Amino acid sequence: MSDWSTGLCGCFEDFGICILTWFLPCVQSAYNKSKADGRDCHCCDGCCYGIVSEYFTRTQIKAKYGIAQDPCNDCCTVFWCMHCATCQHGRQLKDSA
Repeated sequence: MSDWSTGLCGCFEDFGICILTWFLPCVQSAYNKSKADGRDCHCCDGCCYGIVSEYFTRTQIKAKYGIAQDPCNDCCTVFWCMHCATCQHGRQLKDSA
């Protein structure tokens, strides 16, 4: 099992992802979901932004990159630190591309 390429609180490690997540989190989430799925981004991807969609995107990214699954921790992470998790997802997908 591997680990995340950056930590949860490493938002400023990629300033572009940080700014996009801060001002338009639904857009960054849509990019993350489409990259995790290996497809083009659709406008409806951003309409589903929320705790549940971020949780499933997080588990999908973890499975794709061999990161240990921890459902309780993942649920708490997206519930209390959703913007940080969205940034972390974006950095992981960008670093692993």
